[in-house]
Amino acid sequence: MDFDDTLFDDDRFMSDIFVVFNNYGVDREAFGSAYRQTKEDGWNPIRQAKLIFSKIPNGFIDDIERIFSDSHKYIFDDALAFLKDNPASKCILSFGDNRTQLNKIENSGIVRYFDSINITANHSKEDFFEGLGGDLSRVMFVDDKPKVINTIKVNFPDVFCVLMSRGFDPTTGLDIRADAIIRTFDDLV
Repeated sequence: MDFDDTLFDDDRFMSDIFVVFNNYGVDREAFGSAYRQTKEDGWNPIRQAKLIFSKIPNGFIDDIERIFSDSHKYIFDDALAFLKDNPASKCILSFGDNRTQLNKIENSGIVRYFDSINITANHSKEDFFEGLGGDLSRVMFVDDKPKVINTIKVNFPDVFCVLMSRGFDPTTGLDIRADAIIRTFDDLV
């Protein structure tokens, strides 16, 4: 299952990250521009800071690390309940910068509920499913991005694909190929 915006409230996390940048004089426009530049290869706050500051200010990295160390605060309540109540084998499949994603995941307090953590540089996450091989009919994949769900469903039709639609209407102008669409993990029951 995906991490950001599926298990982890990335919007709230990034709001708190912005506050740190803002405390060092960065406005929303500069923050957003640098964020978009680093997002394509997997967001990393230090790379983002290097695009903004000529020299990273003293204390900045410590302030960013404090947000990361509190990653457990950003796990959605329904996700934590689902993980605790569901003993099935599970893995996290997340796109992004390896170090950044692992830092969030390891500090989130949910690693114990997973058999493996997989960080991919492949936006569509197909590389993971290609590596599984065999019978995929017992695999359920949960992600918040319709494009990713569609790609996996088209290329691996036996995978049961679930679109997590926290806070957005997934039916707006899209051909969704998900087997199920949920707003919270409570909807999976």
